[in-house]
Amino acid sequence: MGTYNADYGEIQRERKKITESARALAIANRNRSPYTPMTQGTFIERLSNYVEEQDKKGKPLTVAGFILASGMPQPTWYNMKDGMYDASIEEFKVTHDIPQDAEEYVTEDGEVLSLLPWSEVINRCYLLLQQERETNCVAGKAGNVIGNIFLLKSQHGLSDMPQQIASQTNIQIVANSDTAMKALEMLK
Repeated sequence: MGTYNADYGEIQRERKKITESARALAIANRNRSPYTPMTQGTFIERLSNYVEEQDKKGKPLTVAGFILASGMPQPTWYNMKDGMYDASIEEFKVTHDIPQDAEEYVTEDGEVLSLLPWSEVINRCYLLLQQERETNCVAGKAGNVIGNIFLLKSQHGLSDMPQQIASQTNIQIVANSDTAMKALEMLK
């Protein structure tokens, strides 16, 4: 059996090349995307403006209203909600040596960037929707309380049913009364 002499310096140089390539790819992907930490503040502002406008008009919030206010395509909204865009925020943190738990970043120009996962931004919109609908149900406002209850169930996963029994045992006895009594005695 022959001996293998590894050139650890060469291995380290190759690792560095791979790391730098991955970093460059992440930066290129982020720069091509309209959904970056540099643009997140604009989206949050649009969503906030929508909430304020609806409040001033006395109109309810809607998912469609949030999507239209954001200016993003509907599939993108749902992909963000499902966390498919969160990696761009994590990539930004890695490429800028920002702690993973940071929620903001101040650029060299003094601009404050939001570093919230995109899914959290979208989920906050859903919490506002849920809060409004719950309030309407409790206060009996906003027209159709039943409609609000339906939306709470369908869009927010709420239920008015008690928790389901995890396992259920149904015993059916098909016998005359004497046989049934014997079977019941055996179950004790």
